Amino acid sequence: MTKRFWLGWMTTGLLSLGLITGCSEESTPGGPGAAATTTDGEPVNEDATFTLGLPTGATNIEQGMSEVVSVSVDRGDNFSEDVTISFMPPDGITVEPSEATVRSTDDEVELTIQVAPTVAPGEKIIDVSGQGGSGPAATGQLTIEVTESDDNTTIDPAAPAAPPAAVPVEPSANDADAALPSDDATDPNATIEDPNAASADPVNPEGGEPMPEPQE
Repeated sequence: MTKRFWLGWMTTGLLSLGLITGCSEESTPGGPGAAATTTDGEPVNEDATFTLGLPTGATNIEQGMSEVVSVSVDRGDNFSEDVTISFMPPDGITVEPSEATVRSTDDEVELTIQVAPTVAPGEKIIDVSGQGGSGPAATGQLTIEVTESDDNTTIDPAAPAAPPAAVPVEPSANDADAALPSDDATDPNATIEDPNAASADPVNPEGGEPMPEPQE
């Protein structure tokens, strides 16, 4: 292997490795050093700026699921301010926390992105803004790729809830006994007593005045 070929192979390998291992993309610069820019749009005092490190590419999240991602603050040598990061997601997607402050002694914050089951599959954009103590804000975007749920079901929040299923009631032993006919009901010659009828007098069954005793 010649020296020239070896150097070329090493250069290509390092460039490929850098592309593979790159895990974040930068926002626009913010902070006091970004207040003035050159004709090319670059900050005049880059050491007094900061940028936000956002995940590269799209983060895949299934409908109804969530994912934890990290956002970093990359500070210039002369920037030591706290940075407050705000997240502005579209409808159906929530970010927790929706706003987080990265102290000057810290350089990263973790956030949970939750996708509602009703969000349609496809690419969604979350706007991100980082504000230091002074100067303009750093802005960027966080891309979400919503994938279809495995069960292929979509919940309609406006649909009425299904009524509860009827539960069959087992008859009790008492109910079964009450349903059986009595012996009198099955006897065609049985006499039904009238509860309102007066009891007969054994001496005068016709009622009225008592009968006189016969004289001798």
